[in-house]
Amino acid sequence: TTSICIFGASGDLAKKKTYPALFHLFSDEWISPSTVIYGYARSQMTDEALREKLRPFLEKEAKKRKTENKIDAFLSMCVYVSGQYNQPDGFVNLTQIMEKDEAQFSLPVGRLFYLALP
Repeated sequence: TTSICIFGASGDLAKKKTYPALFHLFSDEWISPSTVIYGYARSQMTDEALREKLRPFLEKEAKKRKTENKIDAFLSMCVYVSGQYNQPDGFVNLTQIMEKDEAQFSLPVGRLFYLALP
C-alpha cells in the first residue's frame, strides 16, 4: 500500500489541483483504496473539515467525468495533521500517526511526499 503526504494541504494549490488530481487517479483505479492521503499544514483543522473544504472542488471535477459516486470513498482516505514547518514537533507527530496507520499492513508501505508550499 501507499501513504501520500501533502505538505501545504490547507492551501489553494492543494484543494484546486493536488487533491483533484489524486481523485482522478483514484477514480481511474491507479490509486488503491487502501492508500491513506495525509494532509499536513499549519492551519488547525479536523479530518472532517479538510474533507468538507475539498468536496466542492472534487464535485466540480467529478461532474465532468461522471465519477460523483467515488467522492465519498476518496474523501475517507484523506486525513489531516496540523503542525509547523519550522519545528520538529509537528513532523514527529505526523511520523507517529503514519507509522501507527501503516502498522496494520503486512506488506511494505511506500511513501510519497508532495510539497505544495510557497
